[in-house]
Amino acid sequence: MKEIHLIQARHALPFIRLLKQRGAPIKLLAKQAGLPLAAAVSGEGVIGERSLWRFIEYAAERVGDDYFGYHCAKASPVLNNGKFGVMPLSRAISLEDLLEQFFTDAQKESSGSKIRLDKGRHHSWLRRQPIFQSEQASWHVEQYMLQVFIQLIRICTGPEWLPAEIGVSSRNSPQPVPGEWSSTRFHWGRPGTELKIPNITLKLPPATRLVSDQAGQARQGASDQLTIHGLVNRQLASGAAS
Repeated sequence: MKEIHLIQARHALPFIRLLKQRGAPIKLLAKQAGLPLAAAVSGEGVIGERSLWRFIEYAAERVGDDYFGYHCAKASPVLNNGKFGVMPLSRAISLEDLLEQFFTDAQKESSGSKIRLDKGRHHSWLRRQPIFQSEQASWHVEQYMLQVFIQLIRICTGPEWLPAEIGVSSRNSPQPVPGEWSSTRFHWGRPGTELKIPNITLKLPPATRLVSDQAGQARQGASDQLTIHGLVNRQLASGAAS
């Protein structure tokens, strides 16, 4: 029997929004993937992760976008008035602290969320363990999650930061990557989705000006809060479903 993982339905919204902008046949794609579209569009309740991953893969193929997951994350940035848990920046004294808060919120939003920081002597790896076996793995989901991680780290580093190395679990051979990531070394066929962070970077405090400038546009008085919209773990698809 296949294991069922659930996630808050609102995590499907970034994908739905971008597909609407591109005029994609959302109803057809949802039916093909077994995605409960009403829940995904309303953002209410929970959906099953497996069907959302299928939906994302079918959608990327339909719109002919090799970087669909990446573009979804770019279109719904981490710093906004989203609904994936509000994290008070006053409690985050460093990037490492911010990541730990993110992990806690992610686990509340998705039963399949397994994200951790593996620390080494000079560098650490931010890792997301795959929920499903290789036949259900999704390069577009990994693109999305990697860009979410990068945007989260940029809260402390500034907007130009990129990892020196990235690991991908859904593919054993090189795939096309977004131009922004062209200087990053990719490792294909890794056990999980991962990116490398220098330990010195983990000690950086949040750049509160960056947060207040962007989040403040969405909500007055939010200069001391960070809302993270969209883990994808903006994952997934029908409680009983797949």
